[in-house]
Amino acid sequence: MRSIRLRALLGAVVTAWIVFAVLAVVDHRTIRDLLVYHFDDELRTHAGTMVSLVHLDGDRLVMEFEERVLPFYRSSPKAEYFEVWEGSGRVIRRSESLGENDLPAEWGTPEEPRIVDLQLPDGRPGRAIGVRFVQGAHTICIAVAEARQVLDDALAALVVSSVWTAAGLGTALAGLLWLVLRTGLRPLQELSVRVARLDVGHLPEKVGMGVVPVEIAPVVARLDELLGRVRALIARERRVTSNIAHELMTPLAELRALSDVAMRFPEDTQYQRRAAAATNETARRMQAVAEKVMELATAESGAARVRVPTDLAALLREVVGLARARGAQRSVTILVDAPDQLRVETDPVAIRVVLDNLAQNAAEHAPSGSEVRVELTNTDRVVFTVRNVAPELTSEDVPRLMEPYWRKDIARTSGTTHAGIGLALARELAQQLGGGLTTRLEQGVLVVAFHLPQAAR
Repeated sequence: MRSIRLRALLGAVVTAWIVFAVLAVVDHRTIRDLLVYHFDDELRTHAGTMVSLVHLDGDRLVMEFEERVLPFYRSSPKAEYFEVWEGSGRVIRRSESLGENDLPAEWGTPEEPRIVDLQLPDGRPGRAIGVRFVQGAHTICIAVAEARQVLDDALAALVVSSVWTAAGLGTALAGLLWLVLRTGLRPLQELSVRVARLDVGHLPEKVGMGVVPVEIAPVVARLDELLGRVRALIARERRVTSNIAHELMTPLAELRALSDVAMRFPEDTQYQRRAAAATNETARRMQAVAEKVMELATAESGAARVRVPTDLAALLREVVGLARARGAQRSVTILVDAPDQLRVETDPVAIRVVLDNLAQNAAEHAPSGSEVRVELTNTDRVVFTVRNVAPELTSEDVPRLMEPYWRKDIARTSGTTHAGIGLALARELAQQLGGGLTTRLEQGVLVVAFHLPQAAR
């Protein structure tokens, strides 16, 4: 498993070492050039001294020089060298340390002298400066050389110092970065630990991170939101499981009771016929529950919808006509207020399912002898509105009306095929159509509004 901290640390350390290496190289070159410049400046000073010692004595060039004044030009293990020529090549003077040897005849001007590396007469590596200048009618050439051991030692020490400095700074930065990354990534590590400890059976309301850095605040907020949704879904699934078990428990108990009595009295043909009819009715109710569950599962899967031009007014009247049969059994009157025609490009199958659930729900739960009003309006959007008296509902019940399998206890009767899924199914389909389903309670009247996003054309 890749570690963000390790990758960031390695990347930062490698980058830092590269930067320090480049800085060390630049620093080394700068100091090296400075050391060489100072070394060569000393050669220029010595050459200038030699130039000042040469003068004309009549027509003859002479050099006033004494080794005892400048003892480093005498023969010794650390001796330095000089040599002075006329333009004709005649040697005017050379240092005692040079003996019978000559220095290289490479000269520049006083403004830009020629400086070269060479091997000194005693075998040591050295550096020499050559100057050619004119004094009167004479051309004079001067060369001064000295060992570069001091310069080489300084340059070697500079290399070692640069390497150790770069390595030390890189190591120090690596340690500092490790501490910084450890501190900076601690909230992320804590979040990882908290997420790893999440248990579906005991989900907290929030991750519980408290104050978090802005970089992971959206992640924590999203996790908190997801935890809330997961908790709600788990609670919903538990309610669904309990409600399905409750829906099936009563008809199953009825089936078992009918079968037990039928087996005890096999000779009672009249009871056998009544038991068969009751069994058929119970099976029909169980089938209705199963069909509603399948319809809700299909709707929640988000299957693609086929949209065709549909007359919503005609579709509404057809659905209400079927619901009136159920309302007539309970003396419930269903009134419709809709235009003669209202065409919209939509999915007629999904619209029919939504309207059928709304109309059947109102016809089944409206008090006996009451009226159900169904309206269809078309302004900036298409809205179906169903109103029915609901004395048993409270304001606390309204938000739960569209929860799958939720019903008021007084509605749980053995004679109904209602499974508490209709409004949940209608809401899911309404959302897939781009609209929505809302419920509200107005002075004991339940108002359910189903709206579509576009007006009729």
